[in-house]
Amino acid sequence: MPEIHSYFCENTRDANRLADGLLEAIRFASNGPLSDLVQKIVFPDLSRITDRDDLLSFIRRFASSGYHPCGTAHMGPESDPGAVVDQYGRCFTIDGLAIADASIMPTVPRANTNPTSIMIGEKIGEWIRTQPSQYGL
Repeated sequence: MPEIHSYFCENTRDANRLADGLLEAIRFASNGPLSDLVQKIVFPDLSRITDRDDLLSFIRRFASSGYHPCGTAHMGPESDPGAVVDQYGRCFTIDGLAIADASIMPTVPRANTNPTSIMIGEKIGEWIRTQPSQYGL
């Protein structure tokens, strides 16, 4: 399986900007009208962050993305050297394998990828259920 290395906060400027943003969010949740709704900040554990270096260490450890990789298994005709699956999600190189997730999307949708991925899974699942021989089953 391929690994994706995003290198979050490798650049000091990125880590500092996230630290500034987190400090602002903590200030916002701790003061003013919102503080009446926030009983306690539990993450990060503020008792363990005593200075900016602690905060930067926290950020470097926990910073990640909510992005959803799409299009990592190119769909196309078998004659296309970059194609991994056909229009039914059937993998060209592994018999009986169907790919039914966001990796076969040609582009990232403008909407949330979750419902689109569910639709792909349901559609290909229905094809497998009704036409198992087409999937080597």
